[in-house]
Amino acid sequence: MSSSYYTTRELAIKVGFSVRWVIKWRHLIVGAQRVGRLWRFDRAIIDRRLAAKKDIRNGF
Repeated sequence: MSSSYYTTRELAIKVGFSVRWVIKWRHLIVGAQRVGRLWRFDRAIIDRRLAAKKDIRNGF
Protein backbone atom coordinates (compact mmCIF):
# COMPACT_ATOMS: atom_id res chain seq x y z
CA MET A 1 0.00 0.00 0.00
CA SER A 2 1.42 3.36 -0.99
CA SER A 3 1.32 6.46 1.15
CA SER A 4 -1.29 9.13 0.50
CA TYR A 5 1.46 11.77 0.52
CA TYR A 6 4.45 12.52 -1.68
CA THR A 7 7.81 13.24 -0.12
CA THR A 8 9.78 16.20 -1.44
CA ARG A 9 11.89 13.93 -3.66
CA GLU A 10 8.87 11.99 -4.97
CA LEU A 11 7.08 15.22 -5.85
CA ALA A 12 10.15 16.57 -7.64
CA ILE A 13 10.29 13.44 -9.78
CA LYS A 14 6.53 13.55 -10.43
CA VAL A 15 6.52 17.16 -11.67
CA GLY A 16 9.90 16.97 -13.40
CA PHE A 17 11.60 19.70 -11.38
CA SER A 18 14.52 19.60 -9.01
CA VAL A 19 14.23 18.94 -5.29
CA ARG A 20 15.54 22.44 -4.82
CA TRP A 21 12.57 23.88 -6.78
CA VAL A 22 10.10 21.97 -4.59
CA ILE A 23 11.84 23.20 -1.44
CA LYS A 24 11.78 26.82 -2.69
CA TRP A 25 8.03 26.76 -3.49
CA ARG A 26 6.79 24.28 -0.85
CA HIS A 27 4.94 26.93 1.15
CA LEU A 28 2.81 27.74 -1.94
CA ILE A 29 2.21 24.20 -3.23
CA VAL A 30 -1.40 23.08 -2.79
CA GLY A 31 -1.79 20.19 -0.37
CA ALA A 32 1.53 20.88 1.36
CA GLN A 33 1.74 20.00 5.04
CA ARG A 34 4.57 20.31 7.45
CA VAL A 35 5.06 17.19 9.57
CA GLY A 36 7.65 18.01 12.19
CA ARG A 37 10.54 19.35 10.16
CA LEU A 38 9.56 17.42 7.01
CA TRP A 39 7.15 18.48 4.28
CA ARG A 40 4.56 16.17 2.73
CA PHE A 41 2.31 16.82 -0.25
CA ASP A 42 -1.20 15.38 -0.59
CA ARG A 43 -1.11 12.87 -3.44
CA ALA A 44 -4.80 13.22 -4.42
CA ILE A 45 -4.67 17.02 -4.65
CA ILE A 46 -1.40 17.06 -6.62
CA ASP A 47 -2.57 14.34 -9.04
CA ARG A 48 -5.89 16.13 -9.61
CA ARG A 49 -4.13 19.44 -10.38
CA LEU A 50 -1.68 17.78 -12.75
CA ALA A 51 -4.47 15.90 -14.56
CA ALA A 52 -6.26 19.22 -15.08
CA LYS A 53 -2.97 20.73 -16.35
CA LYS A 54 -3.00 23.36 -13.61
CA ASP A 55 -0.02 24.72 -11.73
CA ILE A 56 0.50 23.03 -8.37
CA ARG A 57 1.26 26.38 -6.73
CA ASN A 58 -1.47 28.60 -5.30
CA GLY A 59 -1.95 31.81 -7.21
CA PHE A 60 -0.11 30.76 -10.37
